Amino acid sequence: YFLFIGSLFRRRNIPLMLEAFKKLVQKYKNFKFVIVGNDADAPPSIFSLIKLYQLETKVLHFDYIAESDLLAFIQAAFCFVYTSNYEGYGLPLIEALACGVPSIRSDAETLEEIAGNGAIKVFPLTVENLYETMIQLVEKTELRKKWSEKGLERSKMFSWTTAAGNVLKTIQDSAEKK
Repeated sequence: YFLFIGSLFRRRNIPLMLEAFKKLVQKYKNFKFVIVGNDADAPPSIFSLIKLYQLETKVLHFDYIAESDLLAFIQAAFCFVYTSNYEGYGLPLIEALACGVPSIRSDAETLEEIAGNGAIKVFPLTVENLYETMIQLVEKTELRKKWSEKGLERSKMFSWTTAAGNVLKTIQDSAEKK
């Protein structure tokens, strides 16, 4: 399955993901799309689009997955999709990269900083471009392997040890300036 994790904010382009996925399952019927996140700010069209596109049996939505189960959901995914227009940070993308799940992202500045060349950038972000990227991953096993490895490599930049070291360095630099 393709996977998205996060609150269903308008900026996350979920209708675009659904439309690209709709095209994909016309050719490859065995795929599903799993959406994990609450719909507090979801465009009302998300759930009506699922119905309109006749994806009720193909799109699974969970408001919440327990933290203890979330890792298993990520690891089992075929591909992680994160097509936000902008993000504050984008932790789900880092988690997917760290699990070796090939990931597709938009060119949002934060996602560029996080994923760099560890995730496939879709630009410009259109239904057709996202669909083509998804199809490439389905049809080319070696491409999935390549992006899995690139994501794992990129994720090494992010660890609690690295974060703590950066905070300590910032504090030390700040203290030296006084």
